[in-house]
Amino acid sequence: MDIDLSRLPYKHRFAAASLLMSRANRLLDHAAENSDPKSGKALSKVLEAIAFYDIALSVMKRHDPNYQTLLNWKCQALISIGQLEDARMWYEELVVIARESEGHSHLGATAQLATEWLARLSGGTNSPLPTPSSLETKMFDDPPFCDWAEQFCYLLCNRKYRDAYRCLSAESASLTSQAKLKEDWEAMVGKNGKDLQVNLETYKVADATDDVDRLGWCYFSVSNDELNEAISMDIYRTLSNSYEVRRLEFGRP
Repeated sequence: MDIDLSRLPYKHRFAAASLLMSRANRLLDHAAENSDPKSGKALSKVLEAIAFYDIALSVMKRHDPNYQTLLNWKCQALISIGQLEDARMWYEELVVIARESEGHSHLGATAQLATEWLARLSGGTNSPLPTPSSLETKMFDDPPFCDWAEQFCYLLCNRKYRDAYRCLSAESASLTSQAKLKEDWEAMVGKNGKDLQVNLETYKVADATDDVDRLGWCYFSVSNDELNEAISMDIYRTLSNSYEVRRLEFGRP
């Protein structure tokens, strides 16, 4: 049986769209850390973010609040990878929706921004992109705890040690400190490690022989042009049904 999303209340559709938008925005943040957003790994993240924006747009209606904002974010992502024709097309759609909602003479800030971009994009064309099979794009292929663990890794990459330390379980936190976490990370990547990329290499899901709250184990590569290291960790479920890191290990075996 098909589900008619258009009949769902706005607050429920927006809640679902917000999760998708948040995921897309995080992917774009990670892509922006790379000096060239059209390089392989960064490009994969941008294309994945655009896919999440598309899913979010399909959940919402064209005159929903925040629909224009979401379109603008999608256009900016398209521009970042040289898809100027596509961006222009979606900005034109944004302006049409704004005029239907707000009138021709009272366009809001997002629609005004769209008209400015339409002028700048005039005559622009789409840059060639690799075929999808050549990109390392993964969507919903791995258990959710792996995605959370990846975000933990990027907290370390971005030197957000306080936030990363908060991801540790009480047991792990009692065995180390925020300063020691920073020291161990920088001993592996160096104090000036830049443009670090994190990729899930393998994981294991907990089975019936494991602790009741253990979800699994993740192993990530941490690399840039000069570095090829790794980080692994056990992920447990908390009492509040969130995640936490236990038995964190830096470096390749």
